Amino acid sequence: MNGDKSPSPYGFPMSFFHACWQVIKSDLMAVFDEFYATGSFEHSLNATFLTLIPKKENAFKVRDFRPISLLGSVYKIMAKVLADRLSVVLGHLVSSPQNAFVKGRQITDSVLIANEILNSRLKDKLPGVICKLDIEKAYDHVNWHFLLYLLERCGFPGKWYQWIHFCISTVRFSILVNGSPEGFLGSTRGIHQGDPLSPLLFVLIMEALSRMMTKAVEEGLKINLSKSKVDPVGQVPDIELLANIMGCNITYLPMSYLGLPLGAKFKSKQIWDPILEKMEQKLAGWQRMYLSKGEELFMRGMGEGKKFHLMNWSQVCQPLQSGGLGIRNLRLFNRALLGKWLWRFGNERETLWRQVILSKYGSLPGGWTSGTIPGPYSVGLWKNIRKDWVYFSRLLRFEVGDGTQVRFWTDPWCGIGTLKESGAKGCGLDKVCWQGSLGKGFQVKLFYKALLPSSGLSVPWKSIWKTKVPPRVSFFVWTAAMDRILTMSNLRRRRVMVIDWCYMCKANGESMAHLLLHYPIATDLWNFIFRLFGLQWVMPKGVMELLACRQEGRGKSQI
Repeated sequence: MNGDKSPSPYGFPMSFFHACWQVIKSDLMAVFDEFYATGSFEHSLNATFLTLIPKKENAFKVRDFRPISLLGSVYKIMAKVLADRLSVVLGHLVSSPQNAFVKGRQITDSVLIANEILNSRLKDKLPGVICKLDIEKAYDHVNWHFLLYLLERCGFPGKWYQWIHFCISTVRFSILVNGSPEGFLGSTRGIHQGDPLSPLLFVLIMEALSRMMTKAVEEGLKINLSKSKVDPVGQVPDIELLANIMGCNITYLPMSYLGLPLGAKFKSKQIWDPILEKMEQKLAGWQRMYLSKGEELFMRGMGEGKKFHLMNWSQVCQPLQSGGLGIRNLRLFNRALLGKWLWRFGNERETLWRQVILSKYGSLPGGWTSGTIPGPYSVGLWKNIRKDWVYFSRLLRFEVGDGTQVRFWTDPWCGIGTLKESGAKGCGLDKVCWQGSLGKGFQVKLFYKALLPSSGLSVPWKSIWKTKVPPRVSFFVWTAAMDRILTMSNLRRRRVMVIDWCYMCKANGESMAHLLLHYPIATDLWNFIFRLFGLQWVMPKGVMELLACRQEGRGKSQI
């Protein structure tokens, strides 16, 4: 739990409990014991500062602000324990379409399902309407009696009923006005923002709402028509009439669904405009004078005139051992992150999103991935995920259970030998495993490494980066070792019309090895330094060879 968030009325942030745990743990555990036994605690522990955060610029009305509760740390710890226990059983109480805040499910499942359904609808050219409904002040309108009734109907014991009732009913709010608290007030309904229990309790409320839509008004919830929208899919006649009947606004695809775009081409510039605007705002305050040479490598178009890029981007994205800087290639890293869906497809057999994909594309033998996706589905979200199955499958191995899902010849098994030699006893299900992760399951890092093309280089990176020198010195050594400094010989390779000769000795070409190693003064300096340490050496051919010799012979030396 974050330790530096704003404190509650009694003034102790979470960092205090982290730092003083050995002193206060017995007192805190006594509070837990009392709450467990009696179902109550000191009311002041549930006192909360309430601050208003504007939802938009130039906020004026009350509805333009979002109330944020600054909870007490002791109460937050107790609520977190209750939330962790509730999350264990929540998945058994909530139906499969609900994915947010349910352990073992992801909110992105709903995004994938919506995109695939919309894609099929557009492909079949069937008109339809998307209704996006918003519940007005959803947390504030939760009816306590209904929530407690729901807990009882779900089979929660009386002690849980008592715990939850005390947590939601004893809260006291003190509103911060210009940073100063103004008195305390209670409430008769609602759950408050910031409470670890609130999202889980609200999911239960929404589950009941989805099953009893006709009782929505009775339970204190109503549709917020000012935020509700209808989005036509294809050519929908009389869409204006439908919007008037429903009292909703009309918007058009693409739209935002759960914070992610729906109905837009994923290569469309429109999707990335907000992200680019945020980056431009952050970069606007940067000044050239504050950038080091290494930082300037990544900045395009700064200053006047054409700039040379010392290293191509594909090399920069290589790991340190291969001569790069270890910076992630965002395109490949995004593909590696999407690999999580491929892993989940083979392991989460009963999830709703997987059933949607199966009904649309089918599956390959064994059910480890979907069937191949033909051309007409080219705008579907799943196609971009599915295309990396070739690389993904190379990192898988299989544990044989009953043998119904593992193919005899083509699937890599866990162990050595044939199916008969593996000793399968015909019990349990076949399982897919991730190579090299020692039972940890899918790892983005390993998949990204598999997607990253190899540079074929082996660089003595420890001699460059594992040294006690400033970063700008390490960067210079790296560019020198990779022969990317703009010497005369490098400029000629870049088709700059210059004479390739050393302006100091006027006897040789100006290369990196010549300037740092073979130029007479440089050679004398190297010899002098090594004589100081009593070392004998032979001048290497280039900077890379010099660093390799140092890394191989350094041992524990810090020279």
